[in-house]
This record gives sequence, structure tokens and C-alpha cells, in this order.
Amino acid sequence: MRKRNLIFYLVFLNIFFLSLNSPKVRAHASTNMNLAFNFNSQKLNVSLTHAVSNPNTHYILSVTIRVNGTLENSETYTDQPTTSTFTYQYNVTAGIGASIQVTAVCNVFGTLSQTIMVSDPNAPPGSFSLSSDAGNPDNDGSFNLIWTDSLGADNYSVYNHSSYIVGINQSLNQLADQNALSPLQVQGFLNDTHYIVVVAYNRNGNRTSNVEIVNVEITPGGISDGPVSIAGYNLILLLGSIAIVIVIVFRKKLRI
Repeated sequence: MRKRNLIFYLVFLNIFFLSLNSPKVRAHASTNMNLAFNFNSQKLNVSLTHAVSNPNTHYILSVTIRVNGTLENSETYTDQPTTSTFTYQYNVTAGIGASIQVTAVCNVFGTLSQTIMVSDPNAPPGSFSLSSDAGNPDNDGSFNLIWTDSLGADNYSVYNHSSYIVGINQSLNQLADQNALSPLQVQGFLNDTHYIVVVAYNRNGNRTSNVEIVNVEITPGGISDGPVSIAGYNLILLLGSIAIVIVIVFRKKLRI
């Protein structure tokens, strides 16, 4: 009876380890979409990244465009121009402040949607807000900066200072120069109170976010505020060690 129990446990552990190492199946190639609307010409460029091996059998089947929720245009295709990235252009009638939503459908599997707001081409970037996921206080000096979209912005810069920021000048420390994307991970902040802003830019001007205040207090031997996790291989080693202990215990019992 003891031998049967031992065999049962060994089979169970073997099945469990195999399930941990089962390969992940990738059902579909990654897809990305970028939208660019020219207000003056009323033309919308839809840039799609849809990686395939054969664009005649695996392709973007349809592209649907809605303006403020109303169907504006819908096109169906029988192939795609390239095996990776390509751009379609559409005539779209949309006023300032309108919402343009584009949905692309793959003929094999999956859909992707993106939405943009039509901005005044002669206006500076719109207002937006900045926040972070830093602790209060933050105990490792590493956190993410998150900001909402600024209507009409082309790019973003990030600045910080040791005192409250009332304007953008050369005394500020520049963390990113018109190339920042949200969320932005920053690290290396030392014990202090840090004041951070994001500035949105376009050809007509700029707009500054609210000031995000982060207090950093790193203590010697302190615990990181990030999630504690065990990597997959370490987990397998841990479970394997437990299995070995179980086998040894059973063997000792069988000898008694």
C-alpha cells in the first residue's frame, strides 16, 4: 500500500511539473495601429502593423471608421500590401473635438481599435493631468509616471526639481526631451521631496501638467514597494526540492 501511495505522489508531481513547463501557443501575430488626421485636408492615415508570412492568405480583412459613433467609412480587402507595416488613407469629415474611432479586423483572428480626438491645428496642446504609482513615501526611488493625453500634442518632455516648479527654465532637471511616452518608468531618485511635471508640445506652443510631488525615503535594508514574485524557474526548483523531500520521507517510511 505504501509503495502505491509513493507511485501516486510521484505521478502527480510529474504531471504538475509538466503543466508548469507547457509551451505557450501564440495564436496570432502582434498587431499595432497608429492614426494621423489632417484637419485641413480632412484625410485620415491609418498605419497598421500586422506581421504575416503570406499577405494573400493572412491579412486585414476590413477597416471601419466611425466619427462620434456614427459610421463614416468601411472598406473590405482581399489581401494586404506588405507582410508587416502599411498605411491606408481615407477621406473623413470631422470637426474640431470630434472622436474618430478605427477598427481593423483580421481575416484569421482578432480585432484592434484605436480612437483619436480631432484637435484645432492652430491651437496649443490641451490640458492634461499627471500622476504616479509611487508609494507615500516611496521606499526605493523607482516608480512610473502616468499622464493623460493632451489634445493636439505631438510629443512630451519630463522635468523634475527639488523645489516646487512654477515655470520651465534651465534650473530644472530634464528626464526626457520631447520623446516621453506614458507610462514612463523613472528610477534612481534619492531621499528627498521631488517635484515633477510633464510638458506637452506641438507647433503652436506647449502646455504644462500639474506638479506631481513624490517623497522618497529609502532606509538601509528597506523592502522594495514593488510586488515580490518568484520567477518561473525558481518556482520549479522550489517545487522540485519539495518533491525530493517527499520521496525521501516515503522511502524512510518504507524501510521502517
